[in-house]
Amino acid sequence: MATTKDFKQGHRERVRARFLREGLRPFQDYEVLELLLFYAVPRRDTKPIAHALIDKFGTLERVLCASVAELCTVEGVGKRTAEFLLSVFPFMHYVARVEAHTETYNEEKRLADYFYARFNKLAQKSSALVLLNNRNEIIRHLLLPNDSCISLINTGNLARLVYSYRASQVAFADYKANGIAFPEGTVMSSISLLRDELSALGIHMKNYLVVANGVYSSVPRLMSGGFVKSAQSLLVEPCESTFHELNEDSLEALIKIFSLVLPEEKANELSVSLLTKYGTLGTLLLVPHQTLVEENEEYASALLFLRIVSEVYGNAHISRIRAEKKIYRSARELGEMFCDAIGTNCEETVVLGLFDKDKRLIELVPCSHGSVNTASVVMRSVTELAIAYRAAYVAISHNHPSGDPIPTSQDLALTTGTRDALHSINVLFLDHFIVTERDAIAVSRHDNRHSLTDADDSFYE
Repeated sequence: MATTKDFKQGHRERVRARFLREGLRPFQDYEVLELLLFYAVPRRDTKPIAHALIDKFGTLERVLCASVAELCTVEGVGKRTAEFLLSVFPFMHYVARVEAHTETYNEEKRLADYFYARFNKLAQKSSALVLLNNRNEIIRHLLLPNDSCISLINTGNLARLVYSYRASQVAFADYKANGIAFPEGTVMSSISLLRDELSALGIHMKNYLVVANGVYSSVPRLMSGGFVKSAQSLLVEPCESTFHELNEDSLEALIKIFSLVLPEEKANELSVSLLTKYGTLGTLLLVPHQTLVEENEEYASALLFLRIVSEVYGNAHISRIRAEKKIYRSARELGEMFCDAIGTNCEETVVLGLFDKDKRLIELVPCSHGSVNTASVVMRSVTELAIAYRAAYVAISHNHPSGDPIPTSQDLALTTGTRDALHSINVLFLDHFIVTERDAIAVSRHDNRHSLTDADDSFYE
């Protein structure tokens, strides 16, 4: 006798698996809420509650910004569930707009200071490498075997390590307890090869330093005709610690989020471990989920919740912008919209704006999430979306997490490629906007490249 299949069985696991495969981009607002509510309402069907919340408030952002009293008017939402939902935005607002990013290593000397402070002062010889993102923040510090040499480094293994942390740069350092800050011959002969091999894999070798007796040299600079640079201001003392200093505000924010899904003691333990390893919440949220789970297997469920929370913030902004269906009468308004949508993202994100003949927004579509310093866009996706939504105009935007909105040569190539692809299907190109948290630059108006846009001059006034 045939039995009726229970499609609700395993539903939560299927939704979580879909999120891990695709992120929140294909999720509708009620599905995002349903995913969040899995953690607040462990034994009930959360889909009716999610639908009721969207029916009452209209968008995901309005739900997450409502008051406890307003949320509790929806059937199935109690005080605890309401407070749970209202924890998401304050946490991500802190990460995106408040948390300090002071531990950056733009300057060579600052990087030398960092290495020197962390070498074991009792060792005759030590080597280390660090992984950095494109903000020049250190993601991971690794001490290498004392007898390691750059010529023995396996490029493939190093690349897998870099990719596992979604880093964009590496820096090496050798420490000599005695002697001079000058590289051995094997280093000089191997560094160019390794640098070229890493570059071909999309990884930048930031530097290779040799530190000894309070001075350091930069091997790439020596190879280009530079000199050993005095580092007499390296007043830091060598030590055994490779950890970051804890930011108490960031620690409190992370403990509060984890406490929603973990006992307080476990939430505190996991938060301290992650922040001593990664330094800031912004850096932590860039580390791929799979890497975090492999390092903290017993906390897999809590780490999945953290990833969901981090994506909900950006998704909510985009859902609100979509719902407004606003007409954009100027490049300034359009730049502000893109800045609002993706300007605070830690990861480089590309979005496509599709507009009707009056420049009213039809849809805002996230196209890709890149590494911390690059994102690729397939032109076929751009043209398919333009045709599918019957767009008259299209604009593209991506953010620079580094905080510098100045277009690069790659940005210019993306601009011309998008314009040419759209012209081939008779769709007009508005512009390519490079955005940060506060700034937006239209590529067609950078260096007077007027020919890149189909908008008239009045659009830029």
